[in-house]
Amino acid sequence: MQDRVIKFVDKNKREKLPIRFQELDNQVREYFDSTKNNINHPESKWIASTIYMWTKTTPLYSYMYLKYGNKEYKEFENWAKIAPLYRDYGIELIKRYPWEYFRFFLYPNLLRYFIPPVEYLQNYNSGADNVQPIAEFWFNYKSNKINSIFKDLSINILNFHPIIIGILNIFFIMIIFSNLRIFNPKNSQKKLAIIVFSLWLLNLTFSIVMSPIALRFQVFPSIILTSFIILYLERLYYESMVR
Repeated sequence: MQDRVIKFVDKNKREKLPIRFQELDNQVREYFDSTKNNINHPESKWIASTIYMWTKTTPLYSYMYLKYGNKEYKEFENWAKIAPLYRDYGIELIKRYPWEYFRFFLYPNLLRYFIPPVEYLQNYNSGADNVQPIAEFWFNYKSNKINSIFKDLSINILNFHPIIIGILNIFFIMIIFSNLRIFNPKNSQKKLAIIVFSLWLLNLTFSIVMSPIALRFQVFPSIILTSFIILYLERLYYESMVR
């Protein structure tokens, strides 16, 4: 994902990278230069998305195919082989273009963390009315055609989840930072608060720094936050009753 940093760097400011990265870097630059403002590539306007990582016409795929071939059954093995180079290339770009990395990756990711996009989960079966042959065989379907009990394939109920997760995160921050007595050694909830806060902080850091944000990645953390908030409110209610 950090490879997208080069997309936002002005051509005149691009630096020459070490020899081991030059072939890959040339492909990345050529790709972004050719797709910029191209009506056939609307994804070029997206920021901090997953499409660049999983689309087979992008440099990460094409360079891997160039080095190790494009046999589908060896794809995971090839990803593992090429991963160290991609990691080092991404780190090199971050070191050379820290401002672009912050502006076009970290900051958009921070905003998305509080209101994560639904992405393809907004449509049942990603909007397709059929499944792959392997799924048809595995589930013993009569055909590869599928249908929904709803009029269309839209999953409208998920549209509210990003807002709910945003509220949970804000409420959690308010609890932690406006009521610091939760960390008082005499407070029975101290250990639980520290564990939950540490988990939240680690997830926040990893998500913003290393990973594109999506609703499906934040479901488990949101369950943890919900459980903690319920326990905290219960504690407040109990304390108010015994006073």
